[in-house]
Amino acid sequence: MLISRLRTNTSEFACLIRASNLDVNAGAITAQAYSFFLNNPSYYRNPAGTIGQMADVSALLANEQKMFDEYKVTKLTIKYLPFVNAQVRVNTAVAYTAATDPLLVMGPDLDDSALWTSTAKALNSQNPAIYSAYSPRMSTITMRQQDPVDKMKWLNLGAIVPSLTAPPDPNNPAKLFTIKVWKQAYQVVNLAEGRFIAEWTMLLRGSYTLA
Repeated sequence: MLISRLRTNTSEFACLIRASNLDVNAGAITAQAYSFFLNNPSYYRNPAGTIGQMADVSALLANEQKMFDEYKVTKLTIKYLPFVNAQVRVNTAVAYTAATDPLLVMGPDLDDSALWTSTAKALNSQNPAIYSAYSPRMSTITMRQQDPVDKMKWLNLGAIVPSLTAPPDPNNPAKLFTIKVWKQAYQVVNLAEGRFIAEWTMLLRGSYTLA
C-alpha cells in the first residue's frame, strides 16, 4: 500500500525589487501627490488617483512569481532624485522667471492609500519627512512592516496587484500601508523635475507536494 506524504518547502529567499517613475506635472504647475504601496511591490497610486505599476521594474519580479508562491514585504524605501540642480550646473535649465516653492513631504500612512489633497494634510500626517525638492541630495524615507498580523502573514505572490474594491479589513487595515508624497509646486508644465525610485525588501517562499 502506497502512502502519500506531504512535504512543504519552507525555505525563505530574500530579494529587492526596484522600480521608478518620473515626477512630471502634465497639466499644471500646482501641487500634486503620489502614494506607494508597502505590501504590493512595484505598485503605486499616481496623481490622477489611478493605481498602476511603476516603470523600470526588473523582469526578476515576473520570474519570481513563476517560481515562488508566497511573499512578505519587510520594508519599502522611497527616494527622490531631483533634476533641477544638475541642469543648473551645466547651464541647460529652462529660464525660470519666478521662485517656486520647493516643499517636498514624504510620510507613512498606516491604514489607507488615498492621496493627500492639501499642504496641511501632508504636513500634519504621521511623522512626515520634510525636504526641499531641489536639494542636491537625494531625499529618502523608509517604512518598515509594523503590523503584527502582516509580519506573520504570507501573501499570494500571484496576486500582488492592489485590490481596493472592498473596504479595508477592519481587523488588519495594514494591507493598505503606504508611503505618501506631496510636491508643492512645479516650475514648468510637462517637464520632468525628478525621479521617484522605490525599493521593496521582500521574503519569498514556495510550497509544493511530493507523493
